[in-house]
Parts: sequence; C-alpha cells; structure tokens
Amino acid sequence: MIGDFGWDNIVDWSGDVVSYATSRLLAVAIVVVVTIVSLRLLRSLVQRIVKQVLASREGSSREVNQRATTLAALVESTGRYLIFFIAALTILGTLGISLAPVLASAGIAGIAVAFGAQSLIADTFNGFFILLEGQFGVGDFIRVGGLSGTVEEMSMRRTVIRSMDGAAVTIPNSEIRTVENLSKGWSRAVVEVSVAPEADERKVMEIFTDMLDDIHEDPEFEDKIVEPANILGMTAVEPNRLVFRAFIKTQPMEQFALGRELQRRIRERLLAEGVPLPPRTLDILSGPQARA
Repeated sequence: MIGDFGWDNIVDWSGDVVSYATSRLLAVAIVVVVTIVSLRLLRSLVQRIVKQVLASREGSSREVNQRATTLAALVESTGRYLIFFIAALTILGTLGISLAPVLASAGIAGIAVAFGAQSLIADTFNGFFILLEGQFGVGDFIRVGGLSGTVEEMSMRRTVIRSMDGAAVTIPNSEIRTVENLSKGWSRAVVEVSVAPEADERKVMEIFTDMLDDIHEDPEFEDKIVEPANILGMTAVEPNRLVFRAFIKTQPMEQFALGRELQRRIRERLLAEGVPLPPRTLDILSGPQARA
C-alpha cells in the first residue's frame, strides 16, 4: 500500500510538514525574543523617565526615590501585561489560530468583569493618583477620616496603616477622600500648659519661655527642631484653669517625643516654683448611674 502511495509523495509531504513547522517555530521564537527585549527596554525606560519627572518636583531625596520606585513598579507591571497580551495574540496568529473568537470572548468577559469590579477600578484609579502625587508613602503617619496610624503597605488597590493600639487597618483607596499627612516635610508639636486661675500669668509665661529656650539648646533635641517656638501665650480662660500654648516646628515624626518631654519639664518647673495647677475633680455618682 505504501508502495502504491509512493515514497516520493511521503518524502514530499514530510518535507512540507517540517518546513511548515520550522517556519512557524522560527516566527514564534522571534516573537519571544522581541518580547524579552521589549520587557528589558520597558524596565530601563520607565525607571529613567519616572525618576526624571519626580526629580523635577519638590521633596527630599528619600521621598523622590520612594515615589520613583513605586511608580516605576506600577507602570512596568502594566506595560508587562500589555506586552504579554500582544505577544500571545501574535503567537496565536502565527500558529494559524483564528483570533476572532478569542477577541470576542475576551470582550464579553471584559464587560462582565467591568460591571462586577467597579469598586476595584475606583480603588485602582485613586491609588494611582495617590502614588503619582505623592500624597503619602510607606512610613508616613497619616489621618484618614477617623483613623490614624503609620502607613505599612501601599498598593494600587489598598492602603494598610498601623494604628496607635497596634491594629493593622486596611483602607480601600477609593474611600480615601481627605488625608492628613503628619510626617510630610515637617511636623508641629503643640505644647499646652494648664494652671489654676489664680496663677500669676507673667510667672507662667516666664517659665514657659525658659523651658522652650532650654529644649531648643538641648543637644538631644536641637537637631529635631526646625524653627524657634511660636509662643501664643494664654489662649483660653476657663472656670478652673488658664491655658497657655506654643507651636514648635520639628522634623517629621519628632513632634510627639518633643511634646512629651516639654510637658514633663514644664510641669516639674511649675511645681518647683510653686505655681498652682488646676484642681483635680472627682465625679461621685449616685442612684441608678452608680449601679450601672
């Protein structure tokens, strides 16, 4: 039977198959090589462009590098998926597979996903602009709505902050409307001193000013203070106390330690000078409230 068919026909058919397979495999190999080269060019180009753009804006070197790295990873990831998608379509076309059914299925699936993932899209868009504008970064102390804490993780979809009580709070980026960044550029320590209404105002202001000058010259804190204190003086008169206040501009995230130390020193000085402090109050409950 083979003899009837002819060895020449078999050889010709085999040669055609080998030639066809070789040409297709060569085309696929070319697509793979082009894909690899494109990915490497994308990485190099994205990192260079993003760093140049961010370097032209205000900010410290740490902030620029942080934002450049984050945005470069984001844009590179998006470009990588696009390159892979184009490469896959090209390979399918090279192998003779019709792309019409594939594209139609992808279109239908895309519509279904779009309807079901509107919040995900909103998260991604808002996350992109948060990263692009440098509103905050990992390590910053922020307030979002009624929540506050240190940013531990950031992505296009969500932001994770560590609250003061140690809880890890996950916030979808689409829910971040107004954010307070307490560690961007500089921070401010608000120092408040309360004394009894009968206290001598001039004596309190003298102690207040001396303590602020002392901590500004303290080697432990002088590098953490950006500007001399802005003393507002007496800012409130209440039935059981007088309130004095000052603002001190500090390095990012140094306001808490500085404020605590100042409060301690001022209280010790007030007690040493005999300045009366506000009276302590004790609420005594009776009746149903006491039993609750």
